[in-house]
Amino acid sequence: MSPKEELVSVMSTASPVGVPATESIRSSVLELLAKLEPTNPTEAPATSPLRNGGWDVVYAGYAPGPLKSPTRPLALFLYAGGYTPGIASLNILRMFTDVGGLELTISRDQPRVEAATTVALVGSQQLKVFTDLEPET
Repeated sequence: MSPKEELVSVMSTASPVGVPATESIRSSVLELLAKLEPTNPTEAPATSPLRNGGWDVVYAGYAPGPLKSPTRPLALFLYAGGYTPGIASLNILRMFTDVGGLELTISRDQPRVEAATTVALVGSQQLKVFTDLEPET
């Protein structure tokens, strides 16, 4: 099985976005991404127009804390890189209601990113957030 196929297989067992991934899943994802990165045929992928389009987010893993805490999403949002306001918001919403999958749409012009999900508050409501996207590499 290729590293890409292995990654897809691991992703099928991952927790929903915003729910801490297990140590085993995080380790596998990091290992497989390290194998895949040098095989990417796209020159300068961080700035490539190929990333434009619609994306279903299936993994945004972070390490769980030693104790289950309702303030952990806030602490991670304030102090940890890679834990975004959107993921923090989804975690907080999941404490109170059902939250659907996360879909990102990346466009050419700023704000480049639209993140959308469905939330069951009173009926079903679509929640959208827009943000700029700038490459750091």
